[in-house]
Amino acid sequence: MPIVSLAKAKEHLNIDVADYDAELTGYLGAATEVVEHYVGAVEPRSLTERYSGVGTAELILRHPPVQAVTAVVENGTALAAADYSLSDAGVLVRMAGQRPHVWPYGRNNITVDYTAGRASVLDNFVLAGLIIIGHLWETQRGSGGSPLPGGSNDNMLFTPNFSFAIPRRAVELLQTSRIPGV
Repeated sequence: MPIVSLAKAKEHLNIDVADYDAELTGYLGAATEVVEHYVGAVEPRSLTERYSGVGTAELILRHPPVQAVTAVVENGTALAAADYSLSDAGVLVRMAGQRPHVWPYGRNNITVDYTAGRASVLDNFVLAGLIIIGHLWETQRGSGGSPLPGGSNDNMLFTPNFSFAIPRRAVELLQTSRIPGV
């Protein structure tokens, strides 16, 4: 689910017609993927993932932050909640009593069901998403003019304001909420 609604994106871009809805919907998805690349899962979603045991006590879940683990199956046997612990960053630790224990070796022998995402979408995520959507919208349409005063569009090879994928100000908004390792 996109972090920004189509209506909010259209308001941000001052678009009041439905002619561009399909194009903008693509931008919403792209902006959400970029935001999640920097900060991890945003909207809550249920996931089931398989992992291979490699003889360590920790499994790093692929989509932090993790709200809750609902089930862990190891070599076909469901584990009790006391058999593992979860850190805020999405690291699942195999426990034996009060001490870490290793996950058994095996190929795709551990299945984890969990809910990834955040309880609420932070304002800086939405603003970064809107900035990215605005940038995608502008770059799709071109600069509309010459990069140099009095210049010609015929030789426009480089325009500094359109030479990057993610605007720096969007990245700066997301850096404050970045999860280590994401």
